[in-house]
Amino acid sequence: MKNIFLEQRFIKEVISNNTFDSIQTKFDYNEDDIIKIIETGGRDSISHPIQINSLQKHINELNEIGCNFVEISYHNNQQEYELCGFLIDYANDDVIINYKNKEDDYRKTLSEINELELQIKNIKLEYNKRNGKI
Repeated sequence: MKNIFLEQRFIKEVISNNTFDSIQTKFDYNEDDIIKIIETGGRDSISHPIQINSLQKHINELNEIGCNFVEISYHNNQQEYELCGFLIDYANDDVIINYKNKEDDYRKTLSEINELELQIKNIKLEYNKRNGKI
């Protein structure tokens, strides 16, 4: 088994229109109107559907600027979708070396923290022994 390093580079974030706005555009109603969406077909939607042509437009936009992967998140508060475009490819040597250096630095720092916590624990133990608290 070998390690394969891939680089995931964030390229751009695209926010869809409010899903209710896109429904309003398609079905022509006023903001004062009360809209009731009746779900049928056996699938209750947790979020709000987005028009396929709108989603395709956003994906095409990300693809045109070099993205080869997209992450899609739904934001319930704003009733919109966030699309984050990424370029994912094999990591070059500089990226791998930088990653490994950060990983080594993290392990070294964690080891130093553990050693200091052990020293603090031993100092407290000695203090308590000297003062008859144990």
